[in-house]
Formats: sequence, C-alpha cells, structure tokens
Amino acid sequence: MVLDTPGPEIYIGRYFERREEGVVLLDVDFHHDGDEGRSKQDFVSNAARFGQWKKLQSKTVPPEQITSITRLADHAQR
Repeated sequence: MVLDTPGPEIYIGRYFERREEGVVLLDVDFHHDGDEGRSKQDFVSNAARFGQWKKLQSKTVPPEQITSITRLADHAQR
C-alpha cells in the first residue's frame, strides 16, 4: 500500500490494520519529497516497477497525517 501525507513524507508497506492511533503498515519503505532529486511520484513509480526496500519493521501513521491510501499496483502504469 502507498500511504501519502500532506507533508513531504510518503510510505509504502503492507497494510496491517487501522487502529485508533492510526494506520499500521509493516515492512515499510519511505521517502521525503525531493530527497535524492526524486519526487514522491518518482519514488512510488520506481517502487511499483522494481519493488520496495524495507527500512522499518512497522510504522503507525496518525489519521490526521493521511491524505490517501492506494495500492502500489495501481501506480504501475502511471
């Protein structure tokens, strides 16, 4: 799953569950917009084509920091 935020962060991971404190992702990769000269969309497109690299075991993202949750496969053709 791709979990986007209103800020520069974007996360890719396996959706585990939604809790009161936020959405829990497992085996998480993340990116800050502009790091390594890549936008969030560049990062997601690359992960859709080549896979993601696990940087975190899990990440809980608070609901107020979530703008969208989409399937990584849906980004493969973009």
